[in-house]
Amino acid sequence: MPQIKLRLVRSSIETNMLKFMEWNAYSGSDRLSNEELMG
Repeated sequence: MPQIKLRLVRSSIETNMLKFMEWNAYSGSDRLSNEELMG
């Protein structure tokens, strides 16, 4: 039983990391396009 719980926690952490990485890449590209527009 504890192993299933651990697996669920691990998968949720991986999902959160993926979301964070996606948001990071999106905001990073957004910043680049803004700098290009300004310059």
